[in-house]
Amino acid sequence: MVNYYQFREQNKSYFEKVRPLELRSLGDEDIISVTPYRDQNGHRILIYRFGVWKPGKISVDDIFRATIILLELGSLEPIAQVLGGVGIFDLKDLTFNHILHLSPSVAQKMIALLVISIFSDLNACAYCSFAYCESKLGVQCSLQH
Repeated sequence: MVNYYQFREQNKSYFEKVRPLELRSLGDEDIISVTPYRDQNGHRILIYRFGVWKPGKISVDDIFRATIILLELGSLEPIAQVLGGVGIFDLKDLTFNHILHLSPSVAQKMIALLVISIFSDLNACAYCSFAYCESKLGVQCSLQH
């Protein structure tokens, strides 16, 4: 909890005057999604598809705001409080343009956010390409809205 409030104090812009409906485009464009199902261990699954992100249209700050909203909402689930969650970062189609928007300070905030894990426990963090998983593992990874 102490880490959470320190992060909140150091990053007030992610918490003040946040309007979830203004962040809807992140879900509409499938940049961030929460699966309707859990993994085999009961963890909630949060998926980031950075390759479809358009940095000129959606800021890194908006991605942070949406992440915090989702983590805080997830913390309301009793099972998530106990089991925590899993983060998957799909890097398919990630370009140099995307990387230019991920400065060292952004990376530092990403790590800080992972460390505090809001009120739950981050059990895994995977970086992959869904296309690779589908072809090699025969697993269908696409989500239906």
